[in-house]
Amino acid sequence: MRRVFELVGPLDNRSLSAYRIDIDFEFDCLIYRRGLNRYALELCFDRSGRLAEAIDRRRSKEVIASLREDPGASTIRVSRALVVKLLKRLGAPPPRGGWR
Repeated sequence: MRRVFELVGPLDNRSLSAYRIDIDFEFDCLIYRRGLNRYALELCFDRSGRLAEAIDRRRSKEVIASLREDPGASTIRVSRALVVKLLKRLGAPPPRGGWR
């Protein structure tokens, strides 16, 4: 996960291209392009800002690193406010209870 996180660099960089919201696990994902691949790198954060999953789609076979079952074990944490700000910028709809 750390490798993909470092490949992305600052979360608010210009390669941010899409989002995905995983309602079942309550993860918010930020997706970054590389070259023509709009969905090349994906970082998914839990509601407290812990990185729970990272996906690298730059090659034909995607590589997934995940702590979905235990996001509390993640050592990478970002500001939840920043994640929400970026989701809003991308036009993501707020969750039922509002942004938190």
